[in-house]
Amino acid sequence: MNDQTTSTHGRRHLRTFILAGSIAMLGIGIGAVGAVQAQHRMGGWGPFHGGNVAERGADRGIERALERVEATDEQRAAIRKIFETARTDISPVLSDIGENRMAFAQLLHADTIDRNAVSNLRESTVGLADSVSERAMTALLDAAEVLTPEQRATLLDHKPGFGRGFGPGWR
Repeated sequence: MNDQTTSTHGRRHLRTFILAGSIAMLGIGIGAVGAVQAQHRMGGWGPFHGGNVAERGADRGIERALERVEATDEQRAAIRKIFETARTDISPVLSDIGENRMAFAQLLHADTIDRNAVSNLRESTVGLADSVSERAMTALLDAAEVLTPEQRATLLDHKPGFGRGFGPGWR
């Protein structure tokens, strides 16, 4: 019975470790995807407008994570290339999503709402978003494979969050 309890505890610990690792790496991947999305939606005048602001922020987040795990130069280069390729792959899809948003607005401006057209557009947009999500997850898993299990554990041990001011709010 003691062996069974130990085995169950070990499996539970492994599941928790894998889940937490996935979440941490997903955070890095989302940052990379967010940078790509920002290129398509942050226009205008001023010092904080333009996609490169969010892209630089995502790059800094990835660099901080790589510093935290003391990644080698080879690991850094491989992970940078993974996320750069993902950005390149995702960018045109985000343009398509933007075009769908404009088409949706045109459908809503019509005198008569074409529910079938709206439904088809929604399905198209959901499919595009799913392809972005799938590509981001692939990049995340590819980057995770570049790191050692110990490095992934170090990332998992880091407290997640966005920093000061992004807590749970008033209680």
